[in-house]
Amino acid sequence: MHSEYKDILISDAATFEFLPDDDLDDTEEKQEVVVSEQDDQNVSTEEKDELRPGLTLDTCMQPLDIGQDLLSFGEGIFSIAPAQGKKPVGFFRIPKLEAMAFPVQFSTGQNTIDEAREVALSPSMYFNARLFCVDTRFAKEQSYLFFAQFVTETHMARNSMSIQLRKGKPVTRDGRRISNKLLQDDLEVERLVHSRDATRFMQPLRGTPSYWEKTLRDLQAMIRQLGTPTFFCTFSAAEMRWPEVITAIKAQQGEEVDFSELDWTTKCEILRSNPVTVMRMFEKRVDALMTHLLLSPAQPIGEVEDYFYRVEFQARGSPHIHLLAWVKGAPEFENQSDQEVCDFIDRYITCQLPDPTTDPELHKIVTEVQLHSRKHSKSCKKGNVLCRYGFPKLPVTKTTITRPRPQHPEEDENEDQNRTDGKKARQEAVRKAMNDARMKLKPLWDLLNDPQASFDNLSDLLTKCDLSMDDYNNYVEALSTSSVILLKRDPKEAWVNGYNPDLLRAWNANMDIQFVLDSYSCIMYMLSYISKPEHEMNDFLKNVIKGVRETNVNEEDEMKNIMQAYSKHRQVSAQESVARTCSLPMKKCSRNVVFIPTDDDALKMSLPLSALHNKDPDSEDVWMSGMIDKYRARPRTLEFEMMCLADFVSNYRVVYGRQTKGKNVHQLLNGMGFIQKRTVGKAAIIRYARFSEEKQPEKHYGRLVKLYVPHRFNEQLKPQRYPTYQEFYKGAFVELPAYPGILMPVCAIVKSHQEKYEKHSKEVDQAFEQLQREGPSENAWTAFAPEIDVDRLECIAEQEDVGPEEDEQDDVPEYQIRREDGDGVVPQIEAPQMTAEFVRKMFRSLNETQAAIFYAVRQWCQKRVWGHNPEQFFYFLSGGAGCGKSHVIKCIHTEATKILQQLPRLREEGDLSVPTVLLSAFTGTAAFNISGDYYQLPPLGKAKPLCVFEEDVLDFWKDNFQIITLTEIMRQKEDLAFAELLNRLRVKQKTEALREDDRALLLQAVKKPEDCPCDALHIFATNKEVHKYNTETVQALYPDIITIDAEDYRKDPRTGGMKRQNKPVIGKKDDLLDT
Repeated sequence: MHSEYKDILISDAATFEFLPDDDLDDTEEKQEVVVSEQDDQNVSTEEKDELRPGLTLDTCMQPLDIGQDLLSFGEGIFSIAPAQGKKPVGFFRIPKLEAMAFPVQFSTGQNTIDEAREVALSPSMYFNARLFCVDTRFAKEQSYLFFAQFVTETHMARNSMSIQLRKGKPVTRDGRRISNKLLQDDLEVERLVHSRDATRFMQPLRGTPSYWEKTLRDLQAMIRQLGTPTFFCTFSAAEMRWPEVITAIKAQQGEEVDFSELDWTTKCEILRSNPVTVMRMFEKRVDALMTHLLLSPAQPIGEVEDYFYRVEFQARGSPHIHLLAWVKGAPEFENQSDQEVCDFIDRYITCQLPDPTTDPELHKIVTEVQLHSRKHSKSCKKGNVLCRYGFPKLPVTKTTITRPRPQHPEEDENEDQNRTDGKKARQEAVRKAMNDARMKLKPLWDLLNDPQASFDNLSDLLTKCDLSMDDYNNYVEALSTSSVILLKRDPKEAWVNGYNPDLLRAWNANMDIQFVLDSYSCIMYMLSYISKPEHEMNDFLKNVIKGVRETNVNEEDEMKNIMQAYSKHRQVSAQESVARTCSLPMKKCSRNVVFIPTDDDALKMSLPLSALHNKDPDSEDVWMSGMIDKYRARPRTLEFEMMCLADFVSNYRVVYGRQTKGKNVHQLLNGMGFIQKRTVGKAAIIRYARFSEEKQPEKHYGRLVKLYVPHRFNEQLKPQRYPTYQEFYKGAFVELPAYPGILMPVCAIVKSHQEKYEKHSKEVDQAFEQLQREGPSENAWTAFAPEIDVDRLECIAEQEDVGPEEDEQDDVPEYQIRREDGDGVVPQIEAPQMTAEFVRKMFRSLNETQAAIFYAVRQWCQKRVWGHNPEQFFYFLSGGAGCGKSHVIKCIHTEATKILQQLPRLREEGDLSVPTVLLSAFTGTAAFNISGDYYQLPPLGKAKPLCVFEEDVLDFWKDNFQIITLTEIMRQKEDLAFAELLNRLRVKQKTEALREDDRALLLQAVKKPEDCPCDALHIFATNKEVHKYNTETVQALYPDIITIDAEDYRKDPRTGGMKRQNKPVIGKKDDLLDT
């Protein structure tokens, strides 16, 4: 018996009463779906082949609030302050929450995450044990996966926040040195904690924008130190093609299946039944690809010296990896001949169709996963082009590198106008050449697109197009806007995407491989391709940070708000949830990347409070030691004396505990611990903050001398003779221990070490600055992985709402108007935004009559939500001015919208992006007063009258509407006598005498103009009197008046510019007087 449900009975007879028309609507929709499926059966098959992963896994959009409010309206029973005197409990700290949320998995309600154990388990360790267990009841429940991921990341975020709050600078913003006393004062700490990067605490959370932003900076450091990568590869997942995945899942279920006999639907059901195993099998396959193939002696793409890859999850949930590989001995573009580069490319990349007789296995794989669809999907035609991915590719007899034609020859810089005209002429000539080339090659493209056309080779194709080989090569060259690699291919291979035969045969799914021409294209296209999915989320979080900082909260609350916003606006697939919960690799790199802080006031981490309690209150030794402190405490041997900070961090790591007894371990001075030379793998990549030499020269040169000049104290880098780092770098000479008596210039020492760690530095910095300034390039997705980009865009299209055509307008059927133009534009309907506190004040201010109609409408809305079918109501709300008619309407609209928004969720239909309650009026003035819209109702002249007086016409008014009249004045409720006076004046006839008490009350407000206060509003009959009074009042209040003549401008019809008028513009007679 479940401990949390032992007193609860579940009724099997419980049903939900839907509205009578629901079944009819559902039936009609199902019929429409069946017809649509029959009509589009062939299209679906083609799309299924095109979307190679094919499997759509469940995704989870995190709720709008961790403790999301559920719809619950009582039968007039209200509980006032039920939690009074109690302490609020966090959502994930509710006792036995896991057991109550998943009673099937916890049949006895025991052994949950919050139970006390002899050995404490972190959430990550606990959920790993649950999801990797031989009992698959946890792994196959996808709701449990999302629950586990959310709990794990909440725990990690909380720990990361506490660490982030311990980071600070040694000197406060007002110049005080941080001491132990300051750090133990909570108020001081709150003032001290300040970070420009409010999302830094999210870096440990795998998959967050901060996590990938740090990864991108690490990758930037790799390219700066290692140079341009050789290959960029992408590998897609294709679980539907991999028998071992489905076999493993069925084996866990105690069954055996024949993979070849399973249909598409059955495979999908099996894969969805256990996303944990699917993701783990993908991770093992990637690991085998790297370990047993790419890094093996087989060397399918050469000897890979270094690599980096990341796992990306598309909207459908299927993962794929992006890989950068550095190959030993690879030629460098522009530094070696094009022929050498092309020979290297031909050795490892091809787009040829294998012979079906000699290699049927590879031929089958290529034709199934590497061919671009001849019919072109919608994503291909995005941007008004036939195929944005460039298919069919132009055939060439040998691999070639095309370059754009030069547009900027050297000219005399003094002749600006001539240079500008010459540039325009050259651009126009290049544009004309490209258009001519497209026209000449159009017959060739038409033949390549024709599935019935056949040709033996390129010469045969050119003959049919009446083109010579030289003309064809010139036209191909003219189309180049950048340096592009054209792979050797015959016309029949124009639809084949490039691949490596060994990798494709082993991976057995779509892949793409590109040779990297230069660092700039690598960063601007390949790295932007890798980082694009997080770019939009990062922009969203920046807006959140901006809004939070306007509220002037402390940093802890700021981080909580950011995490809350992030959890509301992310969509996570089941497989990604497994990877993030179970710490499966989402990126891997052949080297560690270590950050070195070189700024004088760099952030440091304070000691824990337990250590601070034992120190003197005035002690400034409150910071934990970092790599710079350990470098200055290195052993005093010749090897370490000659070692700069960059070499120290790159080649040594800090070790603790048992590792201090290992080989190559050195003890640091002053009890700073132990370091060990990196023997497993290669030297680490160093990363550091970069500063502009023009804008921040002191920090720029400070970074250079700290990284590359051996030293033990900071004073050695800024002696008295050289008060700045810049002067020390450019003019100082130092003596190194290995060369006694020899003075060496500092700049020479820096450059000797800098060459090892900063290759292509300027190109990398320029490309990254442009990437950060302009964001990822959309073209990056089309150039390097076309088939994966097709899948990505199709995933996005699947998530978009299917609605009417863009030029159609949906009207309310009862209020349809005949539009003379046939295509009117209806403005977007937006409900007024009101805070919860303002709404509560509105409700509390209702009087008895107003509350009666409010609760009547509210009860009707509740019955609709509960599944009843209440009778339609027709209320006519009337009353004098100031009785609160608009106020009641706003209250009803707010509450009805809140309740009826839940109805589509219960019926699993409806569009929540449109309002559930339309607030409308006959005129714009009336609509504006209630924050409504008047486009839903036709003008009075074209409306069907509700109130008629003909005997032969049905009177809708008398038979349907119930009149509610408001009599109590609410606008002037604080002055009842004046309110009643206003009501009497409203209905008073001209011939009727004014009551004496009303006359006396009005005479109290009558004063002479000279007796009225000057700041009171005055009303006059003419503009002349208004101008006279305003002038006199301004002169009385401000005696020192300076008069400035206005300058009037008018648009010149000939030039379109604004031209100054010689005389002031004379206004109309109903305007204020001209002066």
